Amino acid sequence: MQFCLMVKTQFDTCVKKICSDNGTKFTNKELQAYFLNHGILHETSCVDTPQQNERVERKNRHLLNIARALRFQTCLPIKF
Repeated sequence: MQFCLMVKTQFDTCVKKICSDNGTKFTNKELQAYFLNHGILHETSCVDTPQQNERVERKNRHLLNIARALRFQTCLPIKF
């Protein structure tokens, strides 16, 4: 809910769809009601299908590699 509010405030747009695994933090009744009230489509991945998570893992790895390269290029300490 805080993320949706931050997107609305910072980027003046609203979240249209959220994709997640079947974790309990995204499938509770309170969050499902929030998604329904705000018109947010919630998609979950199928159980025991690691191939659906590979795409997310690749994107996350790519973002981390870019962040490391930028940190290295600017000579920032490793704590950053």
